[in-house]
Amino acid sequence: MRILDLKQFTKWIPIFVLGVLLIVIYRTFDNLGVIFEWGGRLLSLLVPFVIGGAIAFLLLPPCKKFEKLYSASKLGFFAKRARGFAILTVYVIVLALIAGFISIVVPAIRQSIADFSAQWEQMYAQFIQFMIQFEFFDPYEFMQIFSAENIMETVMNFLNFENIVGFTQGLLEFSMAVISLFIGIAVSIYILIDRDSMYKGVTKAARLYIKPRYLRPLTKYMYQINEFLQRYIYSQLLDSLIMGVSSFVVLTFIGMSYAPVAALLLGLFNIVPYFGSIVATGIAILLAFFSDGATTALWTGVCLIILQQIDANIIQPRLAGRYLNVRPFWIILGILIGGGYFGVMGMFIAPPIVAMVKIIFNDMMERKERRLSKKTKEPGNESND
Repeated sequence: MRILDLKQFTKWIPIFVLGVLLIVIYRTFDNLGVIFEWGGRLLSLLVPFVIGGAIAFLLLPPCKKFEKLYSASKLGFFAKRARGFAILTVYVIVLALIAGFISIVVPAIRQSIADFSAQWEQMYAQFIQFMIQFEFFDPYEFMQIFSAENIMETVMNFLNFENIVGFTQGLLEFSMAVISLFIGIAVSIYILIDRDSMYKGVTKAARLYIKPRYLRPLTKYMYQINEFLQRYIYSQLLDSLIMGVSSFVVLTFIGMSYAPVAALLLGLFNIVPYFGSIVATGIAILLAFFSDGATTALWTGVCLIILQQIDANIIQPRLAGRYLNVRPFWIILGILIGGGYFGVMGMFIAPPIVAMVKIIFNDMMERKERRLSKKTKEPGNESND
């Protein structure tokens, strides 16, 4: 009798487990907001580690090169501590470059801002005269919109309590971002120092939980992604530097008043493929038009278009090579999707990711073709004449 009761009881165990799972799923969806909030808080806590990983990823190639040089040194003191001296050398070089960039660019931008403040009234008058030339603008109404009273009213509305609170929150968020940056730098140093042990741990875990037939292609693609991203990022940064310096020289030569600001924008925006240089060129033409007139604006547009063509057809292919080998349509599609989901960073890394997806897709197609050709060559599958 007891055995019979036990068998009847065990029949109800799956139903009980299913009921518990349904309750858990219901409570999970019922508290989905709490789960998302907890996940967002966890991600915000991990931001310094993400920053540190990104910095370590960017600085790993030069660290390897300097470590190789120090390891080959005849001085045992440097050879034994090659990794530490390599990391120290790379960080000193990076900080020196940042300090040099700031010392050169900041005074030029400060002077441009001072010139802009001095020429504001003249530029404002030229802007008004330019806009009222169109018939669908009423000169009186247009000037009333940009009158000093309306501008002051807009400023006072901006300086209300809610905006001040928002500004304070923005300042706190900026402070937290600075703290996260410094923590990220410290994390990147530890990653660069302990990268061998971290790599061994990840490899060991992968071998334990991933089958060899899946691990081999996964390792191959990870190496390719790493190579793609490093080559692409360094080539884009160097290309942006070349574009910024060359545009500064050209715009200074043609006499543009705000050449440093325009060159800085062109260098920064050039990091974003296709769209960045177009937007920066438009801003530079507008600056030249309202500060120096139509002739300088025309020369600015012509010179920047020529520079962009040289950059797109000569400089970029030389720097990055033709390793992407992806049609512009797919690059633009990837940029739009990456920018829509991940902002500027998504637009920046979209081209190498699209190239990597293309390689994986081509490999899958080749494997499929080999299987089909193998089946057709098997005995019994050949067509009889």
